[in-house]
Amino acid sequence: MRALSRLFKDSPVGLVDIGASGGLEARWRAASDLLRCCLFEPDERSYQKMIENKRPQDAVFPCVLHDKSGPLTFNLCRGQQTSSIFAPNRTLVDRFPEAERFDVVKAITMPARTLDECLAEAAFDVDFVKLDTQGSELCILRGSEQTLAGPVIGLEIEVEFQPLYHGQCLFGDVSAFLAARGYEFLDFASINRWERTEYTKFGQLIFADALFLAQPEAFAETLRQLPPDRAKHKAMAYLLVCLIYRRLDLARAGRAHYSSYLTEHEGAAFDRVL
Repeated sequence: MRALSRLFKDSPVGLVDIGASGGLEARWRAASDLLRCCLFEPDERSYQKMIENKRPQDAVFPCVLHDKSGPLTFNLCRGQQTSSIFAPNRTLVDRFPEAERFDVVKAITMPARTLDECLAEAAFDVDFVKLDTQGSELCILRGSEQTLAGPVIGLEIEVEFQPLYHGQCLFGDVSAFLAARGYEFLDFASINRWERTEYTKFGQLIFADALFLAQPEAFAETLRQLPPDRAKHKAMAYLLVCLIYRRLDLARAGRAHYSSYLTEHEGAAFDRVL
């Protein structure tokens, strides 16, 4: 990624990370110098650590995201990364090891906001969304219509195949919502299966990180509707996202479709890594 750092010096890629308590994933951390981040984490235990490590160019929000603004109950669980607006489904989680992670320590009322509201307040131009909120992903997407129309290049979303929480959405719900807005399901970036006695790569499929992208041909049509400088940024951001996820076929297709937006130097920089 160092070979591309100069291309994004004045116009970093905008990454929204919702449910950011674990920090940036390794694939994004490797490109951190090329990013401006907007981070969301409602759990006070994790939020304080994020503030301490916050970079000047980044924004951090401590609110719960939902499809509308207003007070919302948030369940703080013993395991910080299992907290959710939904109550854990004990019938399911108690079948597996370390079920105490899902014990609700405290239920608190927090102000909920939409992603559209928060990003407008922060004047944040988002290129990619990473979403991991323990079952409320579809609720958040419904409050992100303006954001997705931005345009956003793609999303990585933790999706469940089993109801870990009462009332949560599952993979099919998320996939159908995004397909209706022009995002194709591409692949699973990771898959998590649980066995009754231990966590291994076998067992019952529980959840995964799903990658959704606008296809390069469709995104080329979107770029034609944008002012030249913005179209150029989005074109380069698309190529970078494809490289981060090692989707070289899409990066090469995008490179062909977006060549008119790149200078000879910029095109050569991408060609060297492709």
